This record gives sequence, C-alpha cells and structure tokens, in this order.
Amino acid sequence: MRKGINYWSFPGGMEGKLDIKAAATEAKRLGYEGMEICLFGSGALSIDMDESDLVRARRVLDSAGIQAASVATELMWTYPLSSSDPAVREKGKSVVRHMLRTASALGATSILVIPGAVESLFLAEPEVVPYEVAMARADEAIRELAVEAERNRVAIGVENVWNKLFLSPLEARDFVDRIGSEYVGWFFDIGNILLTGFPSSGSTSSGSASRRCMRRTSAEASAQSMGSSICWRGT
Repeated sequence: MRKGINYWSFPGGMEGKLDIKAAATEAKRLGYEGMEICLFGSGALSIDMDESDLVRARRVLDSAGIQAASVATELMWTYPLSSSDPAVREKGKSVVRHMLRTASALGATSILVIPGAVESLFLAEPEVVPYEVAMARADEAIRELAVEAERNRVAIGVENVWNKLFLSPLEARDFVDRIGSEYVGWFFDIGNILLTGFPSSGSTSSGSASRRCMRRTSAEASAQSMGSSICWRGT
C-alpha cells in the first residue's frame, strides 16, 4: 500500500493557482509517494491540457520523485452524469474521457469519478433527480465510459460522496458488479461515509472492488478543506 496526497490539500490548490512543481516538491518533502492531480476548467491544470502540457507535467512529477496517484476534478459537480439535460450529461462524459487521457499520460492508474447526484450539497440551486433515475443514468454513463477506461488502461474509481446516491456500501458493490469491468471499481472515501455509515462496513462490503482509499481527518472533511491523503496499490 502506498500513500499520496491530494493537490487540493495545499494552499492555492483549491483555486488551481498552485504550480504543480511546488505541489510535487512539497508532497515529497512531507514524505508522500504520490499526489492526486486535480483538473480545472482553465489554467495550468486545465481539463483539456494538450500533449506538450502533459509531457511537461509528467517530467515535473518524475523529477520530484512523485507518482500521479490518480486524477480528479471539480467539474463533475458542474456537469453531473445524472443531469436531466442530455447535453450536460454528454459534457460530463467528455470530462471523464479527458481525465482518462490525462491519467494515462501522467502514469496514473485510476481516476476519481462522481457518478452523479440525487442532489448536490455543493451547488446553490441544485437539481433534484429521483433516486432511481440518477442510478440508471449513472449506470448508463459508467458502462459507456468503461470502454474508454479499458482502452486507456486506467480504472474508473466511483466515489462515495455527499450526493445522496449510493447510500449503502452494498449498493456500491452491486453497482460495480453490474458494470462487470475490471477497469471500474470503487474510490472508497472513509471520511465521506461517516455521513451515512461506518468505514469498516464500507471497506468490507466493497471488497476487491475498492481501487483507492481516501483518508481524511475530521478537519479535512469539513467544508473549509477538501484536502485528503490517498492510499493505493501499484507500482
């Protein structure tokens, strides 16, 4: 098991203003082996970085001795896979495809994907989607994106997050089993599950489907900070 830290954990990370070299250097100084790379709508860590940008970012990580543990983005809240607007859902799937491409280029073996939401706690006026509809749309999107994940050899890690969806770890396990792809697993967040259950029940129920384990302190899990440490298996 290896240990990494999320880019958002550092000052300036939430805004996407922190230089990736500075973040990687600090992660290494703190004793981490990897860093979760966070993508934004614009800026140096833009979701649509071109090939030259990705090559430079990979060199920075390699020079710092830091592995890209995974890739995440805040854009999944803006373009949820459960939206009632087909155009928004398609944009969300496009975001995931860009994440897969970025992860592959940076050497990460998985990405964190928010599968949609019944209701988002992070938006001022969120859409409320019926539970069964949100689940069906998540299923449809992840099945489609699993093909892209397999092509890139990067796993999709579906996160348990405050979206009022996947309230039971058994539901999460069954969802992954239904998709039936070795490139779709669970990005298990032991901080997030405290809202609806216990970390021990989640980790046991998810079993081998759990791709990553995000470990947060109570302070980090608050609205003031989205920073987290990440444990993962791999080279």
